[in-house]
Amino acid sequence: MALSVPMSATAATLSFDTVVLTGGIAPGTSGATFLLPGLNAPSVNAAGEVAFRASFTGGDATAATNVGIFTPSTLVARLGDLAPGTDGASFLGLADLPSLNAAGEVAFRALITGGANNAGIFTSSGLVARTGDPAPGTDGASFVFFVDPSLNAAGEVAFLASIAGGDTDADNNAGIFTSSGLVARLGDPAPGTGGASFVEFAELPSLNAGGEVAFYAALAGGDATSENIVGIFTSSALVARRGDDAPGTGGASFASFDNPILNDSGETAFRAFLQGDGIDPDVNAEGIFTSSGLVARAGDAVPDAGDGTRFRVFRDFSLNALGEVAFLADLNGGDSDFGSANRGLFLADAFGILHTVLRVGDEFKVGDDDFRTIADFVFGREGLSDDALAFRLSFIDGTGGIFTATIDRGQVGVIPLPASGLLLLLGLGSLGVVARRRRAAA
Repeated sequence: MALSVPMSATAATLSFDTVVLTGGIAPGTSGATFLLPGLNAPSVNAAGEVAFRASFTGGDATAATNVGIFTPSTLVARLGDLAPGTDGASFLGLADLPSLNAAGEVAFRALITGGANNAGIFTSSGLVARTGDPAPGTDGASFVFFVDPSLNAAGEVAFLASIAGGDTDADNNAGIFTSSGLVARLGDPAPGTGGASFVEFAELPSLNAGGEVAFYAALAGGDATSENIVGIFTSSALVARRGDDAPGTGGASFASFDNPILNDSGETAFRAFLQGDGIDPDVNAEGIFTSSGLVARAGDAVPDAGDGTRFRVFRDFSLNALGEVAFLADLNGGDSDFGSANRGLFLADAFGILHTVLRVGDEFKVGDDDFRTIADFVFGREGLSDDALAFRLSFIDGTGGIFTATIDRGQVGVIPLPASGLLLLLGLGSLGVVARRRRAAA
């Protein structure tokens, strides 16, 4: 039975489920089993389906075939498999971050055999782009390197690529592309600035259902100075720039950013580092923001803890179409016995209310009468959809797995606690640490 945990006055609950466990059979193989070190951050779609990269052992696995891209029931791609859309090339390496859309299609980056043209962007439907292919929107340039793609509901893919040949020089030799064409290129004017141009792109652009792309870039020329040299952009607009006031911080400004995430409603989420009066680098110098405002800041109290625990460092985060944000954070203080591994997974709902999903040290039910203590998390930029969270847990006994937490916004306060049977809570105040310290997967 899954544990349902109330999240807010809206009566939303989280129900945990096991997707795969280490030692479980890897689908599409002949008896190979999943390994913990190779289970990477999963992507989740609106239906709660997940995709992930994993390594495996035993059965028919060899050193040349022991990594694959999976859904829970399907092998999407495997080392040694023929790479679709190529003339007999095979997969030589599979990147860590597959992207999954609502239709169940998966996009991923791969190394392939074949000399100079040895890398590509693929989906479960075929080849999107390969090194050596012409780069659209350029005059004769071709692709020479890719980073992990972002896939939207329409099956369109966005990716950062370096390019060479044709009209390229040292100032325009990289661009952000979609399967429809060029979005932005080094040397292009940066929207929302006074004539500044892009001089560097960070990895991992984010693509939404409308075909809009968000990305992090460095600037030069025009109005660019050392005080405003980096920013978060979409295809057509400036979202946030170094030196801008950071909302909800009492006067701090943005100093730098991480790769943003863009949702289907056009909202952007990003991690930012802060500067200005009152900023202590060891206490409150970073936060998670959306284009609507502050989500959480280092130094803020951790929700549901009640023991002085505070956010210290923010890590991976994800954004859904409702404007909710999930994130991993390292923590200070409190009751953790795990020292520097004092870490948690958190969710900010559409009302801006923060909730603790899980923390290191929690007991997590993975099966009947099988509780294991959480040692760490892996969470990715596509780990939150409108109705589900997906994440990897490792346990102190050396095992681990991929799990989901389904968000049910219609259930009203009935909470089956593993230790005490059914408990009807009329309010949220009595939930406390008891429910946080025991989480169950069906």
